[in-house]
Amino acid sequence: MKFFKVFLGLALFAIAGLVAEQTGNVLAGIASIPLLTYGFESFTGLSLLSGPLALYGALSPIKRPAQGEANPGGGRKLWLIGVDSIVGEWPKKGDIVDGEIINPPVLAASAVFIEVAVSDNSLKIDQNMKGSSGYQSWEQMIEVKIAGFNPV
Repeated sequence: MKFFKVFLGLALFAIAGLVAEQTGNVLAGIASIPLLTYGFESFTGLSLLSGPLALYGALSPIKRPAQGEANPGGGRKLWLIGVDSIVGEWPKKGDIVDGEIINPPVLAASAVFIEVAVSDNSLKIDQNMKGSSGYQSWEQMIEVKIAGFNPV
């Protein structure tokens, strides 16, 4: 019986590894162990645990940069254009779908983009749904800290 419990315990860890690999979520793999254990015990009536409490855990690497290497994060460049450089009204419904521009704006012949180099970890873009039910609209915000400026 002891061999059977050891074999089933190893099978549980193998299944948990498979769940973590297929879902790409280590926590789903960890959560599958007690769920499978409970399901097995409920179905067969056999207990896989010799004590009243089992503690499961897994070690997984946490992604981080190597020591001494920079981790800039966030956006590094921002391209801006004046609103008066866009001909007509833009965006209209259907111009942007799921965050992707489907129909770009029509630009005036004199339109000029400027490139803004931003400090590391300082470009932040947010959007929130605001307003009461039936009168909601998106509030969009961009926050940037500029690392100095060049008069050119």
